[in-house]
Amino acid sequence: MVFVTTIVCGCDFFRGLAGRPTSAEINEKRAAIEAARVEEAAREQARRDSVRLAEKAVADSVAALERLTALGIKMLPLSELGVVYGGLEPGYSIVVGSFKSLKNAERMAAEVADAGYVPSVLKFSNGMSAVAVESKTRIAEALASYEKVKSEKFCPEDAWILCNN
Repeated sequence: MVFVTTIVCGCDFFRGLAGRPTSAEINEKRAAIEAARVEEAAREQARRDSVRLAEKAVADSVAALERLTALGIKMLPLSELGVVYGGLEPGYSIVVGSFKSLKNAERMAAEVADAGYVPSVLKFSNGMSAVAVESKTRIAEALASYEKVKSEKFCPEDAWILCNN
């Protein structure tokens, strides 16, 4: 009779009596360990991807700066120009004109808008006004925008990039 009970109940029965984990509990633990391992691998891959993206952004920025220098494109930091009234988003903007007269800046802004761009009239503390377009957060994007804007009829030869970082 004892022999029949052993065959019917199996090892999990005796493991339970001995306070040991059953096959189901062992399988649950294995699944939890595997899930944790997969989750950690995904986090590690996300970290690696983030580092690669950051390295690419730095490489793109360096290449853009080298191209700016090679093309002789002027880039001025906001600190050299004074305070901008009305605020300016951090990043880079293509300046297609700077004027002593606010009316001239507004006239240029209207021409830029007619070409399909969204201009910003920047008023500096030194009394000058500038018309900026295509604000970008990264220098590589600003260079691409500069090259696009430079081909427009309204864009003068002396357009430059304003750096507000």
